[in-house]
Amino acid sequence: MEYRFIVDAEVDGLYGPLLTMAVIVTKLDGTEVASFYGGVPKQIAETKEAWVLEHVIPYIGVYQVFATEEKLLEEVWKLWCTYRTSARCFADVPFPVESRLFHKMVEKDRKNRAFLAPFPIIDVASLLYARGFEPIGNRLDLVSHFEGRLHNALDDVRLSSRIIQRLLGE
Repeated sequence: MEYRFIVDAEVDGLYGPLLTMAVIVTKLDGTEVASFYGGVPKQIAETKEAWVLEHVIPYIGVYQVFATEEKLLEEVWKLWCTYRTSARCFADVPFPVESRLFHKMVEKDRKNRAFLAPFPIIDVASLLYARGFEPIGNRLDLVSHFEGRLHNALDDVRLSSRIIQRLLGE
């Protein structure tokens, strides 16, 4: 594989509506070659979960606007299809959020997409555990310097990229 396709999403609670979703694609040396950050303003405005209101909403930042969750997921699917044959997909703790979102993408056209979704989705937390790190510990403790915000999906994928690079290298 030539690329890493790293995805993160923020939702209203673990099983709620999609708020934002980000992807970066990197070469194996960690060099970023593509990025995407989209959100659904209507769903962001209707957020109900207290934890999300406190820890996610203030840090969302600027994103590409999508009218519906379906349109945002379709854009991520197109990006995945661009890199699918030459990339491994990574997410930090992909269940229940990112795995559920990929499931929705497949269900939109199951006949044609059933065997195109990322398989496997490589879990950053599992990589950490395998290397002796706390799998749900503070990710910022694993990098020397990071200027992003946790729970901003775009910053989270960039942080995951740095952690993956630390664990796997080239």
